[in-house]
Amino acid sequence: LLSLLLGAMTILPVAFMLLGSFMEVFGYFDVPDGAFTTAHWTTVLQDSLFLGSLGDTLVVAVAAAVLSMLLFPPIAYLVVRTRYLGRGALDFLTWLPTTVPGIVIGLALLWVFLKTPGLNQIYGHPLGLVLAFTLAGMALGVQIIKAAIMQLSPELEDAAQAAGASWLATMRKIVLPLVAPAVAVVGILEFVAATRGVSTAVLLSSHATQTLAVFQLKYIEAGDLETASVVGIVLLALSTGVALLGRLFGLRFGLGER
Repeated sequence: LLSLLLGAMTILPVAFMLLGSFMEVFGYFDVPDGAFTTAHWTTVLQDSLFLGSLGDTLVVAVAAAVLSMLLFPPIAYLVVRTRYLGRGALDFLTWLPTTVPGIVIGLALLWVFLKTPGLNQIYGHPLGLVLAFTLAGMALGVQIIKAAIMQLSPELEDAAQAAGASWLATMRKIVLPLVAPAVAVVGILEFVAATRGVSTAVLLSSHATQTLAVFQLKYIEAGDLETASVVGIVLLALSTGVALLGRLFGLRFGLGER
């Protein structure tokens, strides 16, 4: 039953999207001149905007993933391990992006970029999209790393410091290696979110800088579902490829067994 449910939720939609990318008219099998064609793939692959959007997507997704992996662990550690005044407020602030729709986050950042002196150059720049996706994924990323840190006994750190290790050495040799699998998962999730996120990116994109998800949205608005399916398959390949690489990397270095 579980296999049937997962198949209905994942395999069937992907199969129909792949089928639709080769159809002359999406959803119709009785077209007089033939129901299937490769013309839509040719249209997308020969479009210069597609190659530019693909490059922008990779830059934004990788940068957002790296920034999240650098920023979220310190926040999670401050909330879980320290007793600093204001850590509760910091934890609360990490939850706020989940209460705000992505389109509102994009609109808020748009006004910040346009109305703040010195930041107007960020509009239409990949950096603006990186900041937007990092902010949107903060709640989930911080909570995943918090859960990993909470599973580590504080006695590990106490023992290291009792043995003469500095706080920095304790973080580098004990805490970070143990939470590395969770940090890697956060990076993968952030990459996937940045590749397929539309509502967060649509207001911050421009003709010069746009992700594949925004590029796909333009085809959908034009009613060209067949070509939009082609872009969807490319997005799926990117997300699945990164997830598989993360899995292989984890198995290679033993992260999956920790």
